[in-house]
Amino acid sequence: MSVSAGDKNLQLAGLFPATDRDQWKALVAQALGDRDFEKTLVTQTYEGLDLQPIYSQDDGRDAGAATRNAAAFERTANGWEIRQTVDHPEPAVANRNIMQELHRGATAVSIAMNTAAGTPEKSMPGVWIPDATALGVVLDGLYLDAVRIGFRPGADFAGSAAVILAHLRAQGVADATAQIHFGADPLRALAASGNLPHSLPAARAAMAELAGHSAAHMPQSRAVAVDSSVYHGAGADEVLDLALSIATGVDYLRVMTAAGLTVDQALQEIEFTMAAGVDLFLTVAKLRAVRRLWARIAEASGSVDQQAAKAQLHVTTAERVLAAREPWVNMLRATIGGFAAGIAGADSVSVAAFDLARGVPSDFGRRIARNTQVILQEESGLAEVIDPAGGSWYIDNLTDRMAQAAWSKFQQIEAAGGIAAQLLDGSLQAELAGVWANRERDLAKRRTQLIGVNVFANLQTDTVTTATVDLGVESSAWQHRRVAGELPQDTGLDDRIAAVASGVAIADLTAALPGPGAQIKAVDEQRLGAAFEALRDAGDRFTEAHGRPATIFVAAIGSPADHGPRLDFTRNYLAAGGIAVDLSLGDAASVAIAFQAFRAATGGNLAIICSSDKLYADVAAEVMAALKAAGAEWLAVAGRPDSALVTAGADGFIYAGDDCLASLCAMHEKLGV
Repeated sequence: MSVSAGDKNLQLAGLFPATDRDQWKALVAQALGDRDFEKTLVTQTYEGLDLQPIYSQDDGRDAGAATRNAAAFERTANGWEIRQTVDHPEPAVANRNIMQELHRGATAVSIAMNTAAGTPEKSMPGVWIPDATALGVVLDGLYLDAVRIGFRPGADFAGSAAVILAHLRAQGVADATAQIHFGADPLRALAASGNLPHSLPAARAAMAELAGHSAAHMPQSRAVAVDSSVYHGAGADEVLDLALSIATGVDYLRVMTAAGLTVDQALQEIEFTMAAGVDLFLTVAKLRAVRRLWARIAEASGSVDQQAAKAQLHVTTAERVLAAREPWVNMLRATIGGFAAGIAGADSVSVAAFDLARGVPSDFGRRIARNTQVILQEESGLAEVIDPAGGSWYIDNLTDRMAQAAWSKFQQIEAAGGIAAQLLDGSLQAELAGVWANRERDLAKRRTQLIGVNVFANLQTDTVTTATVDLGVESSAWQHRRVAGELPQDTGLDDRIAAVASGVAIADLTAALPGPGAQIKAVDEQRLGAAFEALRDAGDRFTEAHGRPATIFVAAIGSPADHGPRLDFTRNYLAAGGIAVDLSLGDAASVAIAFQAFRAATGGNLAIICSSDKLYADVAAEVMAALKAAGAEWLAVAGRPDSALVTAGADGFIYAGDDCLASLCAMHEKLGV
């Protein structure tokens, strides 16, 4: 059959016979044989969603304008906002870093603040800004009406906002032209630290007061942040993350409208911040779904301004997936997150430095993070199409199901009294801990794999170094200029701004809010794979103390075809715990002699046998007897548990799907690590 090149109604599908899902499933059943379709080809997620192996037009959903971010035409011309995080503790260095970011590709910056009145820990990222003087150093040379600055002030947002507003006035920057995101997010601050220096109602009132000022005088600024990354860092799945974001937004919307803002004014003050993980499709679906959900909230709340009802979405690459070991792989993880944010229509994106998990990021780490976004935007052109993921039956279907599931979870949160009530009674922390436990279980069994951590670990020491920090000069200067004294409680925003001129610390400005302080069990942010990295750290200490790594003797029996696959598996398995391999090839007699030499050199008495199942049946008993006669006190077999091998002398087994973490911990104990 030929088709004319000029045929405007070319239908390639017409060249093939029609098929349907039932025919496809029948062919799949033949290929699977006795294996179950659901268990073999359908993936179950932490969210309780089933991911099918194939999707068709029947599975597609109409995304809708809100889901697609269809109003963001300017994004196709200008790209998303490249808003990189600056977190070096020294104010002067932070200022230099801001200038570097803006001169070399970033279009905005986010400043992670540490407002502690005392000198902070050097290893803790966060720019030390205890007062207006330090803020002036950080912002020196910046045109605050030309570049957007986002602040992450934590619990001290009230004091920070007063200092920022005072700085704007001192620099002659009009409120109407300033581009400031103040980052007032009291529930996140409470969840992350476990306490507020004032009551939660007082924090909400201060947030609403700041939002009222911003709505009245600062049209290019936003007062309120809804940052769910703290819950994501504690293990929240994507549906729970969505639900908590919407629940927090609704909480703040109620507070602001009760304080006198209109619905549209309150909506205009909110910016969502969500974390992008390494599951590309789930992340894209989540980021598309949050806009759909928030549009529904805005509609139900009586919004009449389409622009105000649009969710302003800032995306950060997830920190829970960053590894301290083999941090180079973090570049790939961050790229996936940045890519997902780009095609999901994020308004602004922050890509984490690959060395963040090691401490304060280096200049090189910040450069790679920034350039990742530049390449995604300028070379890959991800921003040039509105909703490039739209039209994918799989992604549209996943977005719809995720939105439905998140809405149901949101309703449950509301029925329980809202997100604040769940934080205060500890039920949310317990739920997050349960999800995290499931993630840890899958990591321990290596169902979830982190390259360089629980699989393909490299025992060689890497050369990654982070930024150095010296706060001596800043600390001394701060102690000399600090103004003692407390402001009267119930001091309003204008009074706090006026007090800035007298040198009052940010923490003291915040302390003017009425108490007593709120206290809860903090949400426990963690990094995936940290337990394996703790084993590696212990292995490093052992090496430093003994001049050699912790080592296990491995006997490879038979030809490479016999022992090769399990030998590679064993090396990989042990490396995840920082354990080296002393390898011997040969028969029972030769490996016994080699083991005696190994024991004499290292004092070690642990051994593992690697070979094929056939050779295990033929010679494993002989090999194990020879090794035990040579002094092996613990002998494992690489392979699944076998009663015959236990009878022959096997003390344990290592295999795909076992609890690798528990096995490595037991080996550490036997090795004295």
